Amino acid sequence: KQIRSFPQLITFPNTKKKQVYKISFSFCIYLLAGVGRKK
Repeated sequence: KQIRSFPQLITFPNTKKKQVYKISFSFCIYLLAGVGRKK
């Protein structure tokens, strides 16, 4: 569900860009943390 709702966040107005950036940034960190744990 999170992956499907992710594109919708990108289509938000400019006022929500900062919020979307934080979500995408934290999402990248989450992926990197998961890869680090697997190694």
